[in-house]
Amino acid sequence: MASSTNTEVANPPIHVPGTLPERPPRYTTIATFPPGSFLENLAVRRDGSILASDMLRGSIWYIDPHAEDGNTQKTVELVHKFEGEGTLTEESFNGDAGKAEAEVEAGEGDSHGFYASTPTAEAIVESPIEPDLFYLFSGIHGKKGTWWVYELDMRSFVPAPEPTQVKVRRLAPVPTVTWLNGGTAIPHPTVPLILMAESYQGRLYSYNIKTGTVGVWLEHPLLGKMTTRPPWPGVNGVQYYHDSKDGWVYFTNSDRAILGRVRVDQQGDVPVATRDPDTEKIEIQSLVGGCGGDDLCLDGEGNIYVATNPMNTVLKFPQLATPLDAAAPGQEDAQPERQIVLGLRRTRSSAEEASIPKPDSHFEIDPDTTGPTAVAFGTTASDERDLYVVTNGGIINPLGGVVRDARVLRVHL
Repeated sequence: MASSTNTEVANPPIHVPGTLPERPPRYTTIATFPPGSFLENLAVRRDGSILASDMLRGSIWYIDPHAEDGNTQKTVELVHKFEGEGTLTEESFNGDAGKAEAEVEAGEGDSHGFYASTPTAEAIVESPIEPDLFYLFSGIHGKKGTWWVYELDMRSFVPAPEPTQVKVRRLAPVPTVTWLNGGTAIPHPTVPLILMAESYQGRLYSYNIKTGTVGVWLEHPLLGKMTTRPPWPGVNGVQYYHDSKDGWVYFTNSDRAILGRVRVDQQGDVPVATRDPDTEKIEIQSLVGGCGGDDLCLDGEGNIYVATNPMNTVLKFPQLATPLDAAAPGQEDAQPERQIVLGLRRTRSSAEEASIPKPDSHFEIDPDTTGPTAVAFGTTASDERDLYVVTNGGIINPLGGVVRDARVLRVHL
């Protein structure tokens, strides 16, 4: 397929901010982390507790948003920290150890000026076949030969003050990548896959849970970058979703500022039906332009929620089904509706305005929610309609030049 990385200088696309409802959803802060923490991803466990990754520090944190006494901050607990690169050994993974070691020794390590020079913590993806088993990606940004797929076993975990039982296993190296970012699971019963976004090279890789093998799942120009901004991701967030008829993999591309999707068949592969009959190239549906998105999720009705990180908002796109290139004549440049569900607040110039919001009220960025990076819905009866959000405090685009606390937030939709 065509190469997905464009090395030509290009102007980044313009982000479209969206509209704020008259009464934005309220939110509560579940936990805070000190400035400089880069909360990158989260997973909500079946019991309602949360796992969150701190990308720069290579840490995985446990938080219980349902603490009985309401003090959720005191439940924050470190469950794992990625340390050095380690040594590739036969016991560490199911694959060709000799080949992996040879590629590392051959000097396939190139730096692109990424965020960290130590092992990072990226996506947290729950197994589609075994509850409380999670798949993680870690490596050094921009350096080939350092990236691995890991398994985090939370099945015996007991939070403090009881003894903690957490098992972490290295499963497979991914020696050719430089930045594994977002991830999702495709729950096929015999071919269950974990998809991994390679944000600099513009590819989706897969890890087969049954066989332990890694390969390129999809390469396409719309997954790749369009500018030379080194730390800016191409494909970033990915999310599998099955509607009433089809399976889809939704994705964001931060550098191109698009939200797209590709159809998936019953085996977890991109089906032949998505190929252009004339060129045999995979056809990706571009649903939204002007969306500088990070990670994303969907609700049961097919609404899409996107964290925009440096744009400081979480956007909701109601039930997108029509690709931009399939729009009616004269509507090609029209963008789908987008609503801001987190990130802005009304300026309160008077007590009257505070109690009776007016349609023409002015708005400002909420300093307590800057840098939202990932979103996920709750899993219990009390929060299944609430959206959890992790932030980095505005590291990429500091509000007023100030990096603030990173937070875990609960948005009451």
